Amino acid sequence: MKDKTLHAIYLFFVIMGAIIVGVSVFAIRAINRDAESSDWVNQTHATIYELDGMMSELQAGEGMMRTYALTGEVRDFTDCRSSYFAVLEHHAVAQALTRDNPAVQSSLAELEATVKARIALASSIKEDLEAGRGEKVKEALRRDAGTVAVAGFQQIINRLRNRQFELLSERDRESYERAHTTRLVVGLGVATNLLLFGTVAWLIRDTLATRRKLTETLQAANIVLEQKVQERTSELTATNRRLTRENRERNWTTLSQERQLRYNHAIVNTVSDLVFVLSKALNITRLNPVVAHATGFAEEEILGRPITQFLLLAAEEDGAPAINRLERAVGEGRELTGYRAELLDRDGKSRPGVISVVPLHDDDLVVGAVVVVRLFSPL
Repeated sequence: MKDKTLHAIYLFFVIMGAIIVGVSVFAIRAINRDAESSDWVNQTHATIYELDGMMSELQAGEGMMRTYALTGEVRDFTDCRSSYFAVLEHHAVAQALTRDNPAVQSSLAELEATVKARIALASSIKEDLEAGRGEKVKEALRRDAGTVAVAGFQQIINRLRNRQFELLSERDRESYERAHTTRLVVGLGVATNLLLFGTVAWLIRDTLATRRKLTETLQAANIVLEQKVQERTSELTATNRRLTRENRERNWTTLSQERQLRYNHAIVNTVSDLVFVLSKALNITRLNPVVAHATGFAEEEILGRPITQFLLLAAEEDGAPAINRLERAVGEGRELTGYRAELLDRDGKSRPGVISVVPLHDDDLVVGAVVVVRLFSPL
């Protein structure tokens, strides 16, 4: 759950960053387009200004040309030529401003031809006046009055000005729509980012609340665990004390048993009769030193061998082998007392005596027997 929450938060931040970048790029492009539009508007107004200048200077030139025709003053002719050349200057500027518009360039070419024709007319009037051909000047002025050169010039200027104003209106409408779109995009971007930010804040708050609950649960579990550990530690401590006490008692018991066993061995070793300790299979497992002395065998040679190799038991009254009686007594856990037998030594000699058999019990089971041999003649 933790990893999914972190991944979701990272994803939301990535989306928010992408929205911010997208809105920023869109706004920057809109600003750049507005700057270009502003430059274009300034250029359009400059073009309109130059067209107005061309028209006003042409009208001034026309007036000065007719004044010069009436007065013949050189100053009036100079003013006329200055006005016409001012028209050409405005024309050059307008031509430079609209160099990317072929239709405007074609109209400006017509205007240029008209201005140059007016300059040529003024020059011809000057020549006629200087030559004293006044009638010819009047005739030229009458013919020019019937032409539509100036009217056509004004129509072209008006058409160009109206087109520029139409372009300004279109550009204003585009600027308004672009500004409206930019406001809409920025508003949507800000609203979306606020919504995503609120979602991230809610996820963080929910995660913190979940972690707080988990922390409280862990603390409660730790308290319970510590209590259980303390209880278990107390139990282990008590058990350890009990086991230590039992181990100490067991050691004492073992030491007591070992001590008792040594006492028993000492007692058995001090007995003058021969003592054999037999297994249930009648094999010798222990003996006292008197046995080795009486038989001449070493203790290692006697241990593990059957008792019948060292004792000859008297036969039964019915003629049954005597060993059967010893086996039955050991198997049934019964005692035998005063049973006649002979002890065989290393040299094969035998010595008469009597035996007593006492069974050895481990709980309710017979695990062996103790055979005590008392010889008739002393060693």
